[in-house]
Amino acid sequence: MPESPSLCLSCGLCCDGTLFRDVELQPGDDARMLSAHGLPVEHLRRKSRFPQPCAMLGEGCHCALYEHRPLRCRQFDCAQLMAVAEGTSTRAAALRRIQRARAAADEVRRLLTVLGEADTHRALLSRFQRLQRRFEAGGQSHPATALWAKAAAAMHRLNLILSRDFHPRHSTARRPPIQ
Repeated sequence: MPESPSLCLSCGLCCDGTLFRDVELQPGDDARMLSAHGLPVEHLRRKSRFPQPCAMLGEGCHCALYEHRPLRCRQFDCAQLMAVAEGTSTRAAALRRIQRARAAADEVRRLLTVLGEADTHRALLSRFQRLQRRFEAGGQSHPATALWAKAAAAMHRLNLILSRDFHPRHSTARRPPIQ
């Protein structure tokens, strides 16, 4: 896909812990080589995976492991990338959707940090759920609870954007362009 590098380097949502919690290695992926390059591969019963945000994600959404990246990373195309490739969306519209999603994710991150959940080495949903458990346990002040409500609403908005505009099972072809 000719648009892949430019869109992906403007986005990074599939690598920064916004879209996914982890990436499962596939048959043929060399876990030892990936680990040797600095990717923290976790070995579970019959699966190996690495957590998101990806430790190989660098400045400007560049992958430090690009030539040796795992199969799932090679094969993943978000709905924006597919829509541009299919001609059902333009690069400019995809970039606007990316910008909107990144802004929504940044707002969730900001609110989680203000509420004390500042572990940037964990996927966004994992951070949100950890904080959610804390609030569900109770004992929070009224101002913190009000801020938590804002964070929950922001996470909901982000999930709607991701579901509609980035997960491949949904098509942007039927949607009008973003103005």
